[in-house]
Amino acid sequence: MNRYLLLIPYLILLSGYSFADEDFYEKGIEFLKNKNITQAIGAFEKASKDDNALAMYKLGLIYEEREKNNTTAIEWYKKAKNAGNTTAKYRLGVLSCKMNTYTHLKDFEEYAETYTKKDIQYDLAVCFYESKNRTKAIKWFKKVANKSSAKAQYQVAKLSTNKKERLKYLKKSAKSGYHLAEFELGKVFFKQHRVKEAKKWLSRAKKHGSRKATTYLKRIKSLGL
Repeated sequence: MNRYLLLIPYLILLSGYSFADEDFYEKGIEFLKNKNITQAIGAFEKASKDDNALAMYKLGLIYEEREKNNTTAIEWYKKAKNAGNTTAKYRLGVLSCKMNTYTHLKDFEEYAETYTKKDIQYDLAVCFYESKNRTKAIKWFKKVANKSSAKAQYQVAKLSTNKKERLKYLKKSAKSGYHLAEFELGKVFFKQHRVKEAKKWLSRAKKHGSRKATTYLKRIKSLGL
């Protein structure tokens, strides 16, 4: 036998490299593809013993989405986060919102500051709103609103205590075709006795599926306006 082949096991030991971690993770992926959830959990658990953050994250996903065990999912996401998986921060935030505990909004916020997709930041704003943190909710809705999100612009209009700012964002949202904003803007103009403008925006809201706008237009018509 070639003497260099005999040296390979010793060289591997000296390097400190282990195949076990990667092998268990790959096996876990295969088990998942084949919908063998129990085996996948076992493989990922073995991989996680070697601080495999991806394996920990996968376990969090399995317990959240397949096993419907949010408490255990949270524990695995925490381990994944501590092992360096940043996406676990997002899942921790989202899951704590679903559970109405709001205990991981700081993790969620850190993730949203780095990964600046509109949908992620909008979800964070909603979580802050639901947790009764109005200041943070407005802050994040504004960030998304300034990226041309009609939904976020409407939320800023609803939450702002500044009259000029409310109207500014309401108009932006309505001009982007958001039916709730169109309806509210129509009401604003009607209260200001600007009937032509009111009918214009209420008609747009009706066209975009607002039943309230339809009712409001009938009311205006009944007044002979």
